[in-house]
Amino acid sequence: MLNDELHDFLSNKANFDRKNQLDEKIAELLQSFRDNLIALLDRKGIALPVSTHKAAAKATKGNLHYGYPFQVLDFPAQFEKQHIYTFRTVVWYGHHFSFNLILSGTYLKNHCPNWQVLLDKEFLFSCGENIWKEPLKDTEYIEITHNNHALLTEKTSMCKEIRVSKRFNLNQLPHFHRLGMECFEAIVCSNTDLA
Repeated sequence: MLNDELHDFLSNKANFDRKNQLDEKIAELLQSFRDNLIALLDRKGIALPVSTHKAAAKATKGNLHYGYPFQVLDFPAQFEKQHIYTFRTVVWYGHHFSFNLILSGTYLKNHCPNWQVLLDKEFLFSCGENIWKEPLKDTEYIEITHNNHALLTEKTSMCKEIRVSKRFNLNQLPHFHRLGMECFEAIVCSNTDLA
């Protein structure tokens, strides 16, 4: 059954208290980031095609993304049957954090990011079934570069849903707000339909 090391871990409440403290701190970080996004949208007068009311923020957490815990904030977001618009912020414990724009349906048609702004800045593109998973392998995404610009345009026209993302090592968590705001402005605000 359980070896001594696993039994000791399971029996030590401090292990779970620590995890709960971490969950609480990450949830606070995500809610604070949501507030910063609202302030940015208000300050710049940017009108998005979806609600930016605080109540519209959907934050979730789980424990089994490839076996590891995670927390997600979808804000701003609109989830309809075939039409999705969400700026998704992910903190994946033990791996990385990422900032993502996920689009499908009319939102993809009308609010696709400005690829020129994203070229050669370590942004990633994926489409199809993989848009809801954090990419593990290089084959699950395309780097948004000058060399791939034609491929991105082609894939975007063929896909029903896309994800544009940028991910960071967890050691960059102290810069979370700045990095997130930079990604939001590059991915969302650079769209000529929104700016």
